[in-house]
Amino acid sequence: MARRTMLTLTIALAVAGCAAPPPPTVQRVVAHPAAATAGGTLLVVDVCLNYSPLTEGDYFVIANARRGASALEAGTRQFLDAADVRTRSTLIPFVCGALHDPANAPKRVADEIDGAVSERAQPLWVAPELAADADYVNALQVLATHVFRRGVAAYDIDKPPAPDARPDTAADDERARLAAATVLRKSGRASLLYVGVTGHSLSSGKAAATGVARVVAGVAMSLAVGPVFTAGGVQYGVVFVPGGPVDKRQMAAGLFDLEHGRLVRSRVVGGGGDPMKPEVLAERDGLNLLLRDLLLTSAP
Repeated sequence: MARRTMLTLTIALAVAGCAAPPPPTVQRVVAHPAAATAGGTLLVVDVCLNYSPLTEGDYFVIANARRGASALEAGTRQFLDAADVRTRSTLIPFVCGALHDPANAPKRVADEIDGAVSERAQPLWVAPELAADADYVNALQVLATHVFRRGVAAYDIDKPPAPDARPDTAADDERARLAAATVLRKSGRASLLYVGVTGHSLSSGKAAATGVARVVAGVAMSLAVGPVFTAGGVQYGVVFVPGGPVDKRQMAAGLFDLEHGRLVRSRVVGGGGDPMKPEVLAERDGLNLLLRDLLLTSAP
């Protein structure tokens, strides 16, 4: 009997060993060739933050976007150091550089939260050291718009675009190619890494009011549904809390080959948290998710 039991146990262990998952493999990665050329990479950071106050219309905020861009630049440089992409230079050339609409209609903007609101076309702020070089700023804006739109078109977090809503890709590609030639000449870099964020922030008052409105709507829906009874006869009231506007951000990045005038890769991720806080924009997990597949490739 003992012998039979030992045999059965031996067979069971053998089967379990066959069914066990294989040990994890180690995959070595290196920087993408477009980011590892001798010509180096130009990092361009572009942040655009929209603020929603309690009583007035939304507007974009310059100071918070600039602080967020500085934090985002620092976080991106840490990733590039770890990926051994060291031949590079960095620019924060503007605020809200990637165009939101083809006509570039004026946007409501303030220098600070609760500051005086005016209207300006994009970009909403230009770095003083670049203000005199309109050709360079325009070329950077064309590439920022190209990369952001291509990334978001591939994956829109809120609503996938309709198949017939695609831009004129041939004309867009040609504009990007001409802009790339200008950036190549002026920057001396072979590739451009664009990292852009658009974010929406609710004021604390509006967030509280929105929460109250959601609860009121939920109670009204609950009254319409009525109580729910369990099998034991216990009565529970069900409260539905519908969705509503929340703090959120959309991060887009792209690697553009300036020498050949083409977008190599693009990536978009989204997340919550108040984008007015620089630490939210530079949050490490989000940046790693955005940049890992964009900049790294399997080693041969």
